[in-house]
Amino acid sequence: KEAVIGADGKVTSPEVAIMYGDFVSAIINFLVVAFVMFMIVRAIAASKKAEEAAAPPPAQEVLLGEIRDLLKSGK
Repeated sequence: KEAVIGADGKVTSPEVAIMYGDFVSAIINFLVVAFVMFMIVRAIAASKKAEEAAAPPPAQEVLLGEIRDLLKSGK
């Protein structure tokens, strides 16, 4: 709705406008921030998995593995 200007040049009723550009900009900003946060969480989870995989097995598992190998070889 357009603004109404009185005879004296003053605005009696301001313009009513829907700011589509602001809305679209806010949506795009939200999606960018959400994607970056997703990638950060994903990277943290991957690094935790890498740390768990890099940990050496307990001594008991190593010993059981050696016993298994000896039994397979028949010694």
